[in-house]
Amino acid sequence: MNLRRSFRHYATFSLLFIIACKAAFGIDAQSASYEKVQKKPTVMLFGSNGAVGSNVLSALLKETISETTDESFWNEIILVGRRFPSTEESKLIKTVSITSLKDIDKNEDELSSIQDTTLDACVIALGVGSPQDMTLSYWHSVEIDMIGSITRLCVQKGAKYISLLSSIDAEVNPVSITVKELEK
Repeated sequence: MNLRRSFRHYATFSLLFIIACKAAFGIDAQSASYEKVQKKPTVMLFGSNGAVGSNVLSALLKETISETTDESFWNEIILVGRRFPSTEESKLIKTVSITSLKDIDKNEDELSSIQDTTLDACVIALGVGSPQDMTLSYWHSVEIDMIGSITRLCVQKGAKYISLLSSIDAEVNPVSITVKELEK
C-alpha cells in the first residue's frame, strides 16, 4: 500500500468512525439533529503523535454537531501517550502523559487525572512502525499485549466503542507463529 493511498484510507476511517459514533449516540445522519443526545460523548485517543493518529485527531477536532454550527460534537478528546502532536490550542483536548503503555490498565498512578472519567469511545492508532526491524517477541508485546491492555482500560472506563487502526497487511500464504518464535 503506498503512503498516499494509506492516508486516504485513514481519513476515510476517521469519517466512518465519526459517523458511527453519531449514529450510536442518537444523532440522525440526515438531519444531524443533536436534540436527542443527553450528553456529548468523550473519546480517548492512543497514538495521536503518529501518522495515523494525528489524522484521526484532526478529524475529531473538526467534527461539529451539525453543518450549521461550529459547536464540537465531542465533550472531550483525551490523548494518552508519551508524546503529543503540536496542535492549535483546544479546550476539548486533555493530555494524559504516561511513561509506558505497557499494562496501562493497571497503571492507576499515571491515570489519576482521568480517574472519574467515563468514556464513550476509544481509538487505538499505535503499533510498531518498522516490524521488519523488530523481534517477533517485541512485535507481539506491542501489537498484542499492549493493545490488549489498552482495550481493557477502555472497557474499564465504560467505552461503548473501540476502534483499532493497524497498518499491517495480511500475507497471501500466512504461516502460524510458534511459541519458540515468541520467546526470542
